[in-house]
Amino acid sequence: MKSPFRTKILALCVAASLWPVTGVAEDRTTVADMVLGSPDAPVTMVMYCGFARKYCAAFHKNIFPRIKINYIVNDNVRLIYREVYYNLPDIWGSMIARCAPADRYFRIVALLYSQEEYWFKHAPEEIMQKLYSVERIAGLTNGRMDECMSDTLFYEALLAWYQKNAAADDIYAVPSFLINGKKPLIDRYDYDEFVVWLDAALSE
Repeated sequence: MKSPFRTKILALCVAASLWPVTGVAEDRTTVADMVLGSPDAPVTMVMYCGFARKYCAAFHKNIFPRIKINYIVNDNVRLIYREVYYNLPDIWGSMIARCAPADRYFRIVALLYSQEEYWFKHAPEEIMQKLYSVERIAGLTNGRMDECMSDTLFYEALLAWYQKNAAADDIYAVPSFLINGKKPLIDRYDYDEFVVWLDAALSE
């Protein structure tokens, strides 16, 4: 049985996607970068990805675990993860991931990417139900998720944050990366390519 309140949330989010980005309350305009790794790491890698993007899901499954183990955990690389929003599941996933405490964010990211194929095969109401199930796994209550997903002010702030970052870093496709501020020429997105670029940055 569908929750009437959740149906209302869905309607609010769909409607918000059609609104222009406008000024919002001061305490709702700050969107934090999500960071993994030591602030003192000599290399900073900025990653742009969307939760409903199959290449981002493939990167997260096949390449990211090795980068994390070999570069991030040993304090050589600091990762800044920035979401992109090409459709509603992308931004809904961001709102869900940011609903939890920050120390759970990357756990939720992994859960969202594990469900990537779902986002294109189901109706919006079913997608919303699936997103709620992800958050329950992460320990959030339905009430807390209702609050997050009905926050249209934060929705607008996320859109403005994404648009500003994408314009500043010339992001037009995902996954996209900056390594110490430079865009690496990565074609195949395999681990060996990242080793070349990360090792070169570490040697500078």
